[in-house]
Amino acid sequence: MYGFFLRAYVTSVDALADRGAFERAYASLPAFRRKRVDGLSNESVRRQSAAAFALLVHGLRDIGLDVDLASTWDELGYVSDERGKPRFEGRPDLFFSLSHAKDMAACVMSGAECGCDLERMDRMKDMDAMRSVASMVCTQREMDAIFDSEHVTRAFFETWTRKEAYVKFTGNGLAGMADEPFDVERVDACFHTLDIDDHVFSICLPSGHEAAFENLMPETVRF
Repeated sequence: MYGFFLRAYVTSVDALADRGAFERAYASLPAFRRKRVDGLSNESVRRQSAAAFALLVHGLRDIGLDVDLASTWDELGYVSDERGKPRFEGRPDLFFSLSHAKDMAACVMSGAECGCDLERMDRMKDMDAMRSVASMVCTQREMDAIFDSEHVTRAFFETWTRKEAYVKFTGNGLAGMADEPFDVERVDACFHTLDIDDHVFSICLPSGHEAAFENLMPETVRF
């Protein structure tokens, strides 16, 4: 059984446009994930799905699991609950969260419940559209903080990615962001946000684990 740990990984989805890189990432996947990737018709989405899960495989190998064996996956017991949150049924001490943007994927692994989200900052440039989205999922305090900021786009995506990381952490799903807007500074969790190239990457952990974020630098994985 694992004690507490935290590891983060990122990779370029665009790099998987190279056939050799895609095949190496694809070959690392367990059979059930390859089947899912095979069922996707859009090439960009296929690369995103393969990249994110290949990071999880890399992370599991990093902590000493023989992920080349089908029996390892049987023991892990990968499942998704009724709200779609994935977990390892056979390893209640091992948690993970996956995210991807169009051109980058991320994975967080931890010995405590976790959530992560990755967004490319230029995906939303129109200020009116940004304000409209924020009004649906943000509290008034968050709205004021975002639109009074000197760097509105960065502030918006920090808040957005923290909210997505939190609903992945809780397993409540994205619908909960709009149904019951919450303030990320007033939930029982802690957050860490990083800028990676043109992306904002946020991680959520249970309160009391703030020290885990000190000097955290995601490993860049190349397939």
